[in-house]
Amino acid sequence: MLFSLDCSAQLSETSRSDPGDAPLIKTIPGYRAQEATPQSEEGRRLFQKLTCLNCHSIGNKGGCLGPPLDGEGGIRNEEFLLARLTNTQAARTTFSRLYNAQPELLPHPRFAPAKAGLLVSYIKTLPPPEAGFIIAPHLPASQSEQPAENPLFVANKETPSSLDGRRLYSDAGCAACHAIGKVGGWFGPRLDGVGGRHSRSYIVAHITDAQLHLR
Repeated sequence: MLFSLDCSAQLSETSRSDPGDAPLIKTIPGYRAQEATPQSEEGRRLFQKLTCLNCHSIGNKGGCLGPPLDGEGGIRNEEFLLARLTNTQAARTTFSRLYNAQPELLPHPRFAPAKAGLLVSYIKTLPPPEAGFIIAPHLPASQSEQPAENPLFVANKETPSSLDGRRLYSDAGCAACHAIGKVGGWFGPRLDGVGGRHSRSYIVAHITDAQLHLR
């Protein structure tokens, strides 16, 4: 079976837009996932509880904000995975070293060492697709829908604080995923009138820890 790395469409080999183009396939030669253990099973339950599939996919099921985790143990070693998931300063320093000190595109949730170890144990049991991954560009299929408006909502007037927020929105690259009017990306929901759809506490929680914020 082939898995797709196309974030927008979860393509199969036969559904590519141009049938004349040969798909680019990535495999992990010689890698065998580890057998399940009581520790990895506990990690699997923790993985589900944390709703990690909101961002990651396994077997073409899940989100595409993060990389697919099929065969991840054959792509990243245990040191890297623990450094990515553990909330200690030592882990952050190790991750920065292993990642050549590049800043994270999107901050990832981090956990106590014991929880991080359980998650890594589970991840290492995930096999890669036998036929490999199809690698395709990130091409949105369609523009995100305009959310329903709240007729009772009245937007706040601009303040020095909101102007600071607008600058931060721009500096943080939020428009890469979200749109306001006709400007911005389609990966995340539109933000037009978002104050009429969600409470301030909801918006704050979603900004500060979006991956762990349950809808």
